[in-house]
This record gives sequence, structure tokens and C-alpha cells, in this order.
Amino acid sequence: MPRQEDLLRSLPQDAYPVTRQGVTVPPFCTTSCKTNPVVAVGDETGRIRLLDTANKANQGISRSFYVINAHNNALLDLDFSSDDRLIATASGDQTSHVIDVRAGRVISRLDGHTSSVKRVQFQPGSGSDSIIVTSSRDGRVKLWDIRQKGKTVRQLQVAIAPDDALQMPKVDRASYALPITTISQAHPSTAPPTWPGMSKRQQAASRSQSVTPPSVTALSFLPPGREHLLLTASDSNACVRLWDTRWVSDGHVSTTQQPEAHDSYRPFGINSLALSGDGERVYSLCRDSTVYAYSTNHLILGHAPELSGSKSKVGKGDKTGLGPMYGFRHPKLHTGSFYVKMSLRKAKDDQTEMLGVGSTDGCPILFPTDEAIFKDGLSDAMGGLQLDDGPGNDVPSNSLRRTRSQTNNARSKPPGKPPCRPLDSIPIHQHGRALVEGHDREVTAPSWTSQGNLVSAGDDCLVRCWREGRNKSREVRREKATGCGWAQGVEGDAEDSEDD
Repeated sequence: MPRQEDLLRSLPQDAYPVTRQGVTVPPFCTTSCKTNPVVAVGDETGRIRLLDTANKANQGISRSFYVINAHNNALLDLDFSSDDRLIATASGDQTSHVIDVRAGRVISRLDGHTSSVKRVQFQPGSGSDSIIVTSSRDGRVKLWDIRQKGKTVRQLQVAIAPDDALQMPKVDRASYALPITTISQAHPSTAPPTWPGMSKRQQAASRSQSVTPPSVTALSFLPPGREHLLLTASDSNACVRLWDTRWVSDGHVSTTQQPEAHDSYRPFGINSLALSGDGERVYSLCRDSTVYAYSTNHLILGHAPELSGSKSKVGKGDKTGLGPMYGFRHPKLHTGSFYVKMSLRKAKDDQTEMLGVGSTDGCPILFPTDEAIFKDGLSDAMGGLQLDDGPGNDVPSNSLRRTRSQTNNARSKPPGKPPCRPLDSIPIHQHGRALVEGHDREVTAPSWTSQGNLVSAGDDCLVRCWREGRNKSREVRREKATGCGWAQGVEGDAEDSEDD
């Protein structure tokens, strides 16, 4: 019986080339509607393309049905409101827009960052589509209430057109939203890294670099019921910070410990955060090419009234949270840039929960998150025991490793180069599956549709939809069909006889 991640494939009609006036344009971000299978794709030129990914016979995504010229600079992130009526943008022009998709107009402009806006998200929960959070390369996090109006923009130009047709921009009136909270330096500055074997000249050059606030590269609200709690991460290290947005002036609530291996090596930043469907796990995509899993209930160690949903102020924060419990890796998972992101598919009907992760190697990587797959090995590793390779343990011996955190010999690298990756002190699970041949350059922005299909965007200027299909997937893998993509390394195809 094949695993669900083995069944995904992408056919030629499931590829959408991103172009503008005949010139290919790299897509930078994707987001999916909550209530229908439409996906929004943001590109380098500031355009949003809406693609219908519905599972219809012989219909792919080779043509967009709507294009919004939202900015004159790159789009770095997008998010739909809970009813899909609004879409929020994060742009390299240091602003965000809130666009009414049906009306085709900007209803609010978020202006206050002093560098590229990296992430944007609507606050979850009933009636919360008016609260938006943004984070920026300037190190700031801002919360906005689009019901609070500032000055009016008299000539805010946003072009709306079918497909890639040219159309004169609409001139409309929009209001500036007012930030209700600003976190000026969400994460602490860190000195430039050093490592054994650096020459004196390299050390001096490293120390002379100016120390700037780290870019806030990832953020996520906790689920409804705890939606006042916000997680943030930066490019400076692998620590995740927890904030109570009602009491930001008191500082952050807690900071998780970074992986122990980083303490003996060097810091690695975080690209992306995702929450499990039940809210019990926080996943972070780290620049060391690992997805780390944290326990939500241990973001604060000890007594934690902040996590109980208490509406009363509980005092100053700056508490310590538990580090990651375990991690996911794959030979083809490499995070060569901060554009590489991940997305989580929630369990629904017969579809299991799964992480879709981009990669510099040019292929999305899928990781099932069901801990029952590796529960026995995880329990042993977390208890400090070596894995049993006997017949009673069906977890591969190379899937989970319990090792000491130590840096490999610096002599294994030439002088002046960082040493090899340190050994891990937490279990590392390597059960992921790579979706190959669909892209030939870095895959940056995966997103799961409401029907459980994966949409991936790559630097090859292609957006692909990956759909489940047992016979189709087996056929594509066997024939290695041109223009198609499939799951790599799937065994037992000959036993797979069910219809699509």
C-alpha cells in the first residue's frame, strides 16, 4: 500500500508559466483560498495571478483567470482572509495592501516599515479579518486594524485584468491603516559568526561588520482560542519567540532554545513557521536544511498561564521555552536562500497531515507529520536510548539518530571555512519524499489547496499543481513522461492495481 505522498504527480497541463508581456517572471510566493481551490501567486513584478486548481477532467492550471497588478515591486508574501474576500500583500516596496478581490480594489494601505515587508498574515478566529500582522527586514513586527482609518490615498493605482491582458489601472480611493502595536526589535542582534580556522584578517573583517536588527522572516498566530499569541522567528538564529499581542509593551513572553548542535557550531536562521492542524506542534524550516518540531505546550517551561487562554495580565515575560523535540531531513532538502518556505496540509477526510517544503535542489519535499509513523523510535531517542535494530522495531535505523552534539573536526574543511555540520542531540527523521522533475531550479513557495493538492513555485518561472492519483502516478513514474513530475523512490508499483 503506497503512502499518500507517493501518489502525487504533476502532468503537463498542471504547469503554469509565469510571464509578463512574453517575458518569464519568477514567482516568489503562493497562498491558497480557505473555501475554494483557487490559489494566488505573487511574482517579482508585483502581480498577483489567481489560478483555479480544481480537480476537473483534463483541466490543469495552464492559464490564470484573473491578474491583479498590486505593487510595482516584488511580492514576498500573500494571505487570504477567512472568507477569501480579502487578500493581504507583503511587498519589497516596504508596504502592504489589503485588496477586496471581488471588487478589484485596494481598501487599505499598510505603510510604516522602513525595509522590505517579508511576511503578512490575518489573525485567525471569528471576526478577526480586520487584524493583520506584518514583519519586515527592518526587524519590526506591526499589528494593524484596518477598521482604523488614517489619511486617504487619492490616487492609488491597481490594475485588474483577465489573464495577462493589458488594461489601464483603476484609480480608486483607499485609506492608510493605523498600526495598533509595533515591536521595534523583535529579535536581538547577533555578532557576525566566527568559526575555528578563520584567519586573523577574516576575524577582523567579521568583527568590523555593522550589527543590524535581524530580519523577521517568519510569523504565525496560534489557533483560535489562543489567537492573541504570536510566534516570530528571524534570520539570526533558530530561536522562536512567543508574544502576547495584548501586552507587547511588556516584551516577549518566551524564547525557545535553539538546537543544541547550533551552540557548538554557529547560528542558523529560520525561513518559515507552520502549525499542525490540532495546534499541538510548531514546525520551523531552518537554514541548516532541517525542519524542527516543537511542542506548543512547552513554548514556556514551568507554570504557563499565558498558554491557558487567560485574559488577565500575567506579568513580565522573557521566559524560556523548550527546544525542538525532533527534526526532519532529506538528502534533497537544502535551504539555500530565505525564499524557500514550507506549508502544512491539515488532515481532512482520508487525507493525512503533511508538510510541503521547498528546496534549492529544485524539488518539493513531503513529510508526513503523523508521529505514529516513528513513535517507537522517537520515544527511545527522547529517552536517551539507542535505537533497537531488531525485528521488533520497524523504524529504519537511519531514520532516527540519537547522537552527542559536537562539532566535526575543523580540519575536515580548509582553513577559513566553517567546519562540517555538528552531530545532532535530537532524533532526526528522514522519511520524506521528493517530488522530482517538475522543476529544474530552486522551489521557493509551496501551498496546499482546499482539495489537498500541492502547488509549488520555482525559480524556473513555473507554478505546478501536484495531484493525487494512484494509476496516473504509477504510469508517470514508469514512463518518466516529458513535462511531468512524480515522487522519487517509490517501491511496490507492480502491486498497485486500483483505479485512479
